[in-house]
Amino acid sequence: MDQLRIKDLEIFAFHGLFPSEKELGQKFVVSATLSYDMTKAATDLDLTASVHYGELCQQWTTWFQENTEDLIETVAYKLVERTFETYPLVQEIELELKKPWAPIHRPLDTCSVTIHRRKQRAFIALGSNMGHKMANLQQAIDKMQARGIHILKESSVITTEPWVVWSRIALPIKSLKWKPGCQLQSC
Repeated sequence: MDQLRIKDLEIFAFHGLFPSEKELGQKFVVSATLSYDMTKAATDLDLTASVHYGELCQQWTTWFQENTEDLIETVAYKLVERTFETYPLVQEIELELKKPWAPIHRPLDTCSVTIHRRKQRAFIALGSNMGHKMANLQQAIDKMQARGIHILKESSVITTEPWVVWSRIALPIKSLKWKPGCQLQSC
């Protein structure tokens, strides 16, 4: 997979657990590797088939400064998630967020966290044999979408005979094709 690397983007912001960090602010440093297919951009000279790294750096700066978070893990996670949302062609991101002015009162080059996420495609089968079966299926789909799962395609509902003797209730089944983008860890 082709890769775009951005190294040591400095952003001043107000993240941290201590009140002084939220009041005075400090420097953070972002480095990332974004993986995606660059063939169309390279062969057609089409910037829309690529990631405009100048715009991405400006977006990261804006997103970084929009809110104040206690943990750099939260900031890094949100940067990765918003990058995936904004650039659907990106298939994988490894992002390191450094906090060189971490208030630990000891000699230190930097503290950092690294988040590595890769989009995955999955096929999901749902079933319901209790209560309002169709409503249960729709509720499951709604909850997946609320968690960031992009559903590409839904099958029709198939009702099957019970698989075991003690169950006399027909079981409606629906399958879904899941769009790359949702991380299995967040599902």
